[in-house]
Amino acid sequence: MLDEHAARQKFVELCDAAQRWKGAPIATQDDRGRRLAAWTDLELRQAGRAIMVRVRAPRFGAWWHQEETWEGDPMAQIFDWLESERSEAVLAARQHVRRPP
Repeated sequence: MLDEHAARQKFVELCDAAQRWKGAPIATQDDRGRRLAAWTDLELRQAGRAIMVRVRAPRFGAWWHQEETWEGDPMAQIFDWLESERSEAVLAARQHVRRPP
């Protein structure tokens, strides 16, 4: 995030959305500039200007390790999509940079 204040605001937004979806968190923490909201399968953390979202997906490990899951490079299209977005963002940022005369 841009700064710690923005990260704190985003953390609150994410927590509010998660609570509407999952109910009250089973664990919370707010001390020394660190914030945590945790459910059995979701964890939100904020420290400084950083935010982390951790998710536990049921049966994910079994699916992840099946050979059939990875046949034919199924992630290639996703990685290409992400790369094109990153490239577009870099290009857009360069176009908005003012160069000194």
